[in-house]
Amino acid sequence: MRKLKRNFELINQDKPTGLQVLAVVKDEGYGHGALSVARTALECGASFLALSTWKKRSLCGTRDWQCRLLLLGDRQESELSWCVDHDLTCCLSELHSVEKLGELADRAGKQVPVHLKINTGMNRYGVRWTEAAALAERFVRRNRSC
Repeated sequence: MRKLKRNFELINQDKPTGLQVLAVVKDEGYGHGALSVARTALECGASFLALSTWKKRSLCGTRDWQCRLLLLGDRQESELSWCVDHDLTCCLSELHSVEKLGELADRAGKQVPVHLKINTGMNRYGVRWTEAAALAERFVRRNRSC
C-alpha cells in the first residue's frame, strides 16, 4: 500500500484544484485485496471507484461508500436491475440498454448516473465516435431519471 499511497501523493501534487480522481479497482489489487486498495484510494483522495466486474459484491454490497461506483464494460440487460439496486454508474453504449435502464430507474424512483462509453479505436466496445452525440442526446431525452 505504500507505493499506492505514494502514487496518490504524486498525482495530488500535480493535479489541478477541483479535478476529481477515479481509481480503478481490478481483481484483487495485484495481491493487496480489492477492498484494501479501494479504501486506500479513497483515503488518498479518489472521488470515484471503478470496478472491473459486476460481481465485486464485496465492494458493491457495502453501502457505506461515500463515492460513486462506476461499473466498467457494457452491461447486459439482465444485469441492469442489479446495477440500479446497488446505485452503480453504468457504462452504456447501446440504445436498448439506455431504454431498459431508464425503465428500471423510473420503476425504482431513482436517478441513475451513466457513463457514455465511446469507442476510442481499440474496438472492444463502445459507441462509434460519429454516433456518440446522437446517443447522448437520446440519453437525455429518454432518461430524465438517468
